[in-house]
Amino acid sequence: MCGIAGALGSPDSASVVTRMSDSLSHRGPDDAGLAELVSRDRAPAGAFGHRRLAIIDLSAAGHQPMFTGDGRFCITYNGEIYNHAELRADLEAEGIKFHSSCDTEVVLLGWQRHGMAFLSRLRGMFAFAIWDRDRQTCHLVRDVFGIKPLYVSSERGEVLFASEVRSILASGRVLPALSSDAVASYLFTGSVAEPLTIIEGIVAVPPGCAVEVGLENGGFRMREPHRFISPVPEADDHREPASHVHRVRNALRESVRYHLVSDVPVAVFLSGGIDSSAVAGLASEVSERRLESFTVTFTETDY
Repeated sequence: MCGIAGALGSPDSASVVTRMSDSLSHRGPDDAGLAELVSRDRAPAGAFGHRRLAIIDLSAAGHQPMFTGDGRFCITYNGEIYNHAELRADLEAEGIKFHSSCDTEVVLLGWQRHGMAFLSRLRGMFAFAIWDRDRQTCHLVRDVFGIKPLYVSSERGEVLFASEVRSILASGRVLPALSSDAVASYLFTGSVAEPLTIIEGIVAVPPGCAVEVGLENGGFRMREPHRFISPVPEADDHREPASHVHRVRNALRESVRYHLVSDVPVAVFLSGGIDSSAVAGLASEVSERRLESFTVTFTETDY
C-alpha cells in the first residue's frame, strides 16, 4: 500500500500536507514526495503528498506526485492496476510516450488522453487524486469495491483528503470531534458504516465514484460524486450448471493471474478456509515462479 494526502485552498498548504504525509510514513517506506499545485494564473492552489511502497517499477521513475510533461495534470496515487500492461499498449498505439513502467503513469496519461472515461477501463484497486491546472479542478477517485481507502473533509473553502482519517487530523485544520451518528453506528453494528467516519466532518469517498473539487468564489467546493461503474451484464439463465461452474473457475483463475503481477515477490496468506486455499491452488496453477505461503496462528483459543 501507499499513502496519499492533499490540501486544496489551505493557507501554507505545503506545510499542511507535509504534516499529513508524515503521519502516513508507515504506509510507504520506499519514497516520499511533495508537489505544490498552481491555478491557471499560476497562483498557489494547494499541494499533494505521497508515501510510496514500490510494487510496479521500483526505480525513481515511479516517484510521486507525478506530473504530465506539460505540467497540466498532477496525480498522487495508491493502488495497483492489474491490466496496466494492456492499457499501456493501447495508449502507445495512440501515440502516447511513457517514461516509466509503473502503473501510475498509465493512469495519469490515460486520464490526460481520455479524461474520466478512462476510469471504466481500469481493472484493479485504487484511490487517487488528479489535479487539472487548466480547469482548476481536482478529482478524488476510489475503486468500485472501495478496497483502497480515501477520506475527505471540506469546509470554509478548503478541502483535505488522505488515505487515513488520522492523516487529516494531523493537518491541524480539523477539530477531532466525535460524530454522534458514527458512534451510534459503531454501537449497533461494531463498525462505522461508510460514508461516515468516527470524526465529525470527515467522510469516505464512495466506492466507484469520482468526486470533483472545483474552485468557486475564491475557495474550493466539493460537487456531487459521479459513479463510473460499468453496467453489470444481464444474467444468462439458460446455461447448464456445469457451464456456470466453468465460467466462475475461469474468472477466478484470470483474477488470480492478474493479482500476481508485481516487480517484487508475491506470497499467499492462508487463513485455513476454502477461499484462501482456492486462491493458493489457482495461484500455483498460473504463477511462473514458486509462491511462498504463510499461516498465522494464535495461542488464544478464541482465534
